[in-house]
Amino acid sequence: MSEVLQINHDLGLSDQEVGVRIQKALDRDGMHDWEHLDRQLRNGSARMFRNPHGAWIVEIVNFPLKRVLNVWIVAGQLPGVMDLQEEVKAYGRKYGCHIMATTCRLGWSRSIGPEYGWKVHAVQMAQEL
Repeated sequence: MSEVLQINHDLGLSDQEVGVRIQKALDRDGMHDWEHLDRQLRNGSARMFRNPHGAWIVEIVNFPLKRVLNVWIVAGQLPGVMDLQEEVKAYGRKYGCHIMATTCRLGWSRSIGPEYGWKVHAVQMAQEL
């Protein structure tokens, strides 16, 4: 790794760099855009947690039997962005969530998930209509 990239990694990501990574996640999701995200953050239906290495965006979803902290987006540098996990979990507990769940790429479920206590609960599939 070049010295310039190493220095950038040590200092974390700028807001602009995190924004680019969030945009990639929104593009991959294909169901929301910046306008939707901004509206949800402003009205409190979503919450962003940020550190120098990235951001988590979460929302609370109520189901008939459980309240779920849905981790909508994790965007940033590993492993530093994962330092936010305990803060996010505490937020979920504070608001009565029973579990924390996410939809992620398969690579995350195999490599990052187990290292940070995540287990595959189900597989989400989609089909164009």
